[in-house]
Amino acid sequence: KIMSQRFLQHVVFLKLSEECDDDELKAFNKQMDRIVNAIDGMVCGKITKNEYSTRTQGFTHQNVCLFSTVEGLNIYADHPEHVKLKGMVKKFVTGNLAVIDSWTDMITPKIFKSK
Repeated sequence: KIMSQRFLQHVVFLKLSEECDDDELKAFNKQMDRIVNAIDGMVCGKITKNEYSTRTQGFTHQNVCLFSTVEGLNIYADHPEHVKLKGMVKKFVTGNLAVIDSWTDMITPKIFKSK
């Protein structure tokens, strides 16, 4: 039996300058870990750089967060630790961003399926 769980997926597409290097990404994700630990209903979050697609419309990075509740996303929006992260990222932003929030059924990978 393959298990699934429903999550609210919050995806932010970002256009960041080349000055945003791996060390900056590590700092962003360290701050993201603080956010995840501070907010009930937030499952995980990560900021990553596009590595393969040539169809990005100029977006260079994405922030993907999973929430178990809408309330978790609402708390995240104005949480002081999230405000701090936005301040860290803001100095590298070179253009508009795009945000998509949607419910998704996350399928447990086959290697983790229950018996």
